[in-house]
Amino acid sequence: MLIATSLVIGFQQEIAHKAFGFFGHLHVTEVAARNLTEASPLEQNNTMIHQISQVEDVDAVFPVVYSAGILGHEGFEDGIALRGVDSDDALSYIKDYLLEDDLPSLNDTSWEQGILISKISAERLNASIGDTLLFRFSSSKGIIRYRSLHILNIYNTGLYEIDEKFALCKSSLSRSILEWSDQQISGYEIFLNPGAILQPKYLAYLNTLLGSAEVDELSKAYKAVDPIVPPNLNLQTMKDIKPGMFNWLSMMNTNEIVILLLMLIVAAINMVTAMLCLILDRTRMIGLLKALGSPRKLTRRIFLWKGLYIVCLGIILGNSIGLGLAYTQMHWGWITLPEKAYYVSTAPISIDIIWILLINAFSIVWSSLVLLLPLNLVHRIEPVRALKFE
Repeated sequence: MLIATSLVIGFQQEIAHKAFGFFGHLHVTEVAARNLTEASPLEQNNTMIHQISQVEDVDAVFPVVYSAGILGHEGFEDGIALRGVDSDDALSYIKDYLLEDDLPSLNDTSWEQGILISKISAERLNASIGDTLLFRFSSSKGIIRYRSLHILNIYNTGLYEIDEKFALCKSSLSRSILEWSDQQISGYEIFLNPGAILQPKYLAYLNTLLGSAEVDELSKAYKAVDPIVPPNLNLQTMKDIKPGMFNWLSMMNTNEIVILLLMLIVAAINMVTAMLCLILDRTRMIGLLKALGSPRKLTRRIFLWKGLYIVCLGIILGNSIGLGLAYTQMHWGWITLPEKAYYVSTAPISIDIIWILLINAFSIVWSSLVLLLPLNLVHRIEPVRALKFE
C-alpha cells in the first residue's frame, strides 16, 4: 500500500512538474488562436503583467513569442515550433533537463542565432551540440526563407508531446522570423506556486469528496486572474490545452483506490484466517477459562489483544520494508521504465508523511474491526467439548 501510493504521488508530481515547468500553468492568447504557434501578434501589456504578478500564488508572468518552421541538417528534416522568451527565469526549469550543464545567459550574443532543441529532434536530425541547422520558414508575404541556427544545448524532459515539437530560443529571434516589432508577442505564460497546484494527498481526496477540487486543480488561480485579462484575450489552463495528459494523471487516483481496496481485502482475509487458526489452536484453553468462570468479554479480549499484537507487528514490518524500498528507489532509481510510454525513465517516488500516517491509522482500525468477526466463534465453544478437544 505504501509503495503504491508513493508511486502514484510521484508520477503525478513529476509529470505535472514537467508540463507546468515548460509551459506554465495558465496561458493568455488571442481569442481566435487555435494553438500557440498560430496566434496573431499581441501588443505587450506591461500593466496587465504587473497586475497578474500580484495575484496570490502567481510566481511569474512571461511574454512568449512562438514561430514555426522546419529544421534541416545533413538531409534530415524535422518540423519544430520555436518558443521565444526574454528572461533567464523562463529557462530555469529546463536547466534540470539539459544534456550539458553549460547554458549561457540570454544576454549572451550566442543566443542571437542559437537555440535549444530536444533529444528527440537531435536524433531525428542526426545533430549534436554546436552543429549548425538550416531553419526554413514562410515569411509574412508567403515567401520561403532560410536562417542558419546553431545548437547551444540539448534538453530531454521525457514528455514526448513537448520534446518532439518545441525548441527554445530568444524572443528577438522569433520576432525576427515572424517580422514582428519588439513589443509584439504571441501570448503570456503564467507560472504558479507549485504548492498551490499539487495538494497533499489527504487534502486532494477530501476536496474531491466535497466536490471542490482535484490534485492539480487550477480553478482558484484561474478565477483570480480571469478578471484582469481583457475580453479580447483568452485565458486557459494547461489542463485545457493538454487534457489527455492530465486526464491520465487523474485516472491514476482511481487505480490507487482500487489497489488500496484490494490490499485491504487481502489483509482482512489473512487476519481472519490467522485468528481462526489461533482460536482452534487454543480451544482447550478457552474451555478451561470458561470452566473456571472467566467472562466472555475477558476471553474475547485476550484474543483481540493477541490479534492486535500481530497487526502492530505487521504494521511495523510493512512500514520498514515499504518505506525502505521507497527510499532506495528515490536514491538509486533501480526500477526503470520506458520513457516514451511513462514520460519518465525511472519510477518516481514521493512520500507524503501525513498520508502515510493516515494509511497506517486506517489499516489498524480496519484490522481491528475485522478481528471481531472470528471472535464470535469463542462464544460458541462449550467448556465440556473444548476440554475433550484434541
